[in-house]
Amino acid sequence: MPPYDDSEPAFERPISRRSVLRAGLGLATMATGLGALESRLGPVVRLATAATAQTPVVTWDTTVLQATANVQMGPTAAARALAIVHTCMYDAWTTYDPVAVPTLANGIPKAVAQGSTRFSHSVAKHAEVACDSCHQRGGGDVQPRLPGHKACTDCHITEFTTPASPLCLNCHTNVESNNPPLKAFPGLTDFGMRFDHARHMSGDAKPEKGCASCHLPARRGVGLSIPAGFAAHENCYQCHTPNAQAGGRSISTCSLCHAQGSYSRPSTGSRAYNVSFSHATHGRRQGLNCADCHNLRAGAAQRLQVTATRPLQHFGSGRAQTCMTCHNGRRAFGDQNFNECAKCHKGTTFRM
Repeated sequence: MPPYDDSEPAFERPISRRSVLRAGLGLATMATGLGALESRLGPVVRLATAATAQTPVVTWDTTVLQATANVQMGPTAAARALAIVHTCMYDAWTTYDPVAVPTLANGIPKAVAQGSTRFSHSVAKHAEVACDSCHQRGGGDVQPRLPGHKACTDCHITEFTTPASPLCLNCHTNVESNNPPLKAFPGLTDFGMRFDHARHMSGDAKPEKGCASCHLPARRGVGLSIPAGFAAHENCYQCHTPNAQAGGRSISTCSLCHAQGSYSRPSTGSRAYNVSFSHATHGRRQGLNCADCHNLRAGAAQRLQVTATRPLQHFGSGRAQTCMTCHNGRRAFGDQNFNECAKCHKGTTFRM
């Protein structure tokens, strides 16, 4: 079979004079409409065109389109050529973005984006530096200290001695004063965190207040908070003091909990909140504790380490823990609970 050639269109039948006239009438109508639209949006269109005319992407797109026209390339091959060029542009851009990942591993190290809006731990040179080279910790600190200029000058002395160096804008909003304001510390999108609930709920590793040591009431007691950000260290530092050890190994180093990689914080939401559930009415006053509704899964992924009760009062499975486990007409509320639909169902429908 000969190879498919899409360089020339093929027509199965001649084009009639009526078809040509219809097409011409359609084009004329379209041109009239476009003329009216241009009279209203002309300044906006011209402004947008001027703003994008000189970008590298537009330049490369124009070059590719001109090349496809020169060789009379068909639409399928032209689309493929544009896709290849755009993939190359994206891969080149990932070198200068602290988060983006190229489509194929190319071995090119990340470049330090001077003057960028955020600091990145994933930059190759930053990843090679020990944590305590930048983050010092004193015996009474409740949070790790953010690095000062000394942590940067060891490698960036040239930039620090160059007037108006763009590197300064990585951390400062401007350098027009003797005490330039700092940017907010960036979120750790490229710096992971791991925590093992099962290990912290037994033996000496168990906090004095158990789950309540870390998870505090939120939203007027309806939900519970999850420690996050620098403030989370205040909880951990109560046991993970400087030079602390457990089982013959150090439990005070950053690498015990942190490593390079992405981090997705577990959600504080739950489907149970949609059926008027509140932790405030399921606590010690009701003779309940966390283990009555939640089980631990040792070795599970961060989001799956703690199970949650399924918010089902009807047709629940006997193999899973649901509202029916307690609200069964004997332990909670009594038989009348099943007749009070409004306890869970709101509005005029049965949607919860």
